[in-house]
Amino acid sequence: MDSCFGKFLCHIKRIISMVKKLILPIILVLFPFFSEAKEVPVDVVRNFGEVLATWCRTGDIANREKLEQLCNGVKKCRVEDKIHADYQAKRGLCDYNTFVLESYLNMFETIMPNGLSYQMSDIKTETQDNMPEGQTLTFITATIRLSGKINCEVKDLFLVRDDKISGIYSYSSQLGFSHLNGSLIKALTIGRYTTSELGFLNGYAVVLNEIGKSGLIDTKGNVIIPCIWDEIYYSGGSFATGTDGNLEVMKTYDLRFNGKIIPVNYFADGVTSNRFHNGFMIVASTKGKYGFLKENDKKYTINYKYDVATNFHKGYAFVILDGTECIIDESLNTKYKSNNEYEICSTFYEGLAKIKNKRNQKVGFLDTNGEIKIPCVYDDADDFSEDFCCVYKSDKYGYINKNGNMVIPFSFNTNDGRNVVWNRNFIQGSVDITQIKNNKMYGTLIGKNGKPLPGFDWQYKRVDRFSENFALFYTHNGKVGFLNKNGNIAIQPLYESALPFTNGYASVARYINGKLKWGCINKDGIQTVPFIYDDAFHFENGIALVTKDGIIGLTDVFGNSCFFN
Repeated sequence: MDSCFGKFLCHIKRIISMVKKLILPIILVLFPFFSEAKEVPVDVVRNFGEVLATWCRTGDIANREKLEQLCNGVKKCRVEDKIHADYQAKRGLCDYNTFVLESYLNMFETIMPNGLSYQMSDIKTETQDNMPEGQTLTFITATIRLSGKINCEVKDLFLVRDDKISGIYSYSSQLGFSHLNGSLIKALTIGRYTTSELGFLNGYAVVLNEIGKSGLIDTKGNVIIPCIWDEIYYSGGSFATGTDGNLEVMKTYDLRFNGKIIPVNYFADGVTSNRFHNGFMIVASTKGKYGFLKENDKKYTINYKYDVATNFHKGYAFVILDGTECIIDESLNTKYKSNNEYEICSTFYEGLAKIKNKRNQKVGFLDTNGEIKIPCVYDDADDFSEDFCCVYKSDKYGYINKNGNMVIPFSFNTNDGRNVVWNRNFIQGSVDITQIKNNKMYGTLIGKNGKPLPGFDWQYKRVDRFSENFALFYTHNGKVGFLNKNGNIAIQPLYESALPFTNGYASVARYINGKLKWGCINKDGIQTVPFIYDDAFHFENGIALVTKDGIIGLTDVFGNSCFFN
């Protein structure tokens, strides 16, 4: 018995010894499988922060690629489902922004050369009380600290799904992000601004500081004119003028040279703006005389001698010199002037200038040879556009061609409001017209034959001319939508108001909780900017100036925004 038991113990010891020898190889075999286990959500965010910090420190593009891998390579990572919105509201995170990954990274890339230091801390999973059954969304919070030229600290919210970061959100608007080289975050360094003029014009926007002084910024957040003026006169041109409000102190800035102060004091005529047209810009002295500045004249030489001046067009401009109406050439030499027989009324448009017979007060047209091309038989006329001109006779108007032939008869009224052409010059082959039938207004686009364009009929209240192949139309119930070139509805009339498409986007407005709010759509009718803004806006270089609750901010075409809080 004892002998058998001793043999059994020896057998057990032999088995244990064999197992011990096998443990290490088993561990070594299984270790790769353990090491390849999926990252937990907190680790995903922590790794994102570590790689981002390394990238900010080294600038190595490989780190940016790793960041995109952690986000599954999807740059447009907005998550806008009801569950996420409900969660934000539940957690009191109502003041947040949603960011496109590429925008997020471009911001850091922009300020890297300024010695940016990035730190992430306090990383933890947010509780998800009362989340719907089966919901797999995981929310991770982390405190983000930036130091260097940009100094701020915010708490970001990361949405992790399937071990990838699928959304990046900010608890506050202290950090701004843009898909345009970090212009939003850069603009935040300027100060606190409000504005009464909404939107960028030719790359610049007028802003006011906390004490109401005006300045000018560009779309990248650079201060071009400091906020030291009572008023800034700027209408989208190459110059801006700062004044003390009563014109006693005045400086003009040349925006072509990063806001260089011009050594002479003048301001652009408010009618003609401060843009160059065909190489010339009209400027006015404080004594009410006008002159022309040549675009290539860096000495700013101006002869203020005209009582009235208009922009150059195809080498000619209309002026009034010493009380006489004239047409001048680009050398500022008088080519034609009023005489005892007729009065010059405009410069040449498409080779014809409007004149008035002094005896009967009728208008016609003069050609560049100084000969009367179209007799003075009309009560009034517009300028030529696309070989057509709108002319008036006996409170009716129609259209003539450049030979003076009537091509669209006098069928439109000028004073009873029943048949009205809103924009009388032809653009892209059409003008918009409205007429009243049975005490109800109808509108359409007519072509150069005087008839509605193919596919367009009189079913809508009004139709505007095309912009980027889309035409605004207004329904009789007050809604606005867009038509395509065939007259078919491209975007349904779902909006209370809208602006034409520019650069592929259109600002549209809807009532939200009883208040008219503006957002933005693309040409597919997809909303890209939420209906949260108080004013209409248009985009330049993918960015727009907006206001919300009286505070100015910036937004991009994806809806990323920041405000000067």
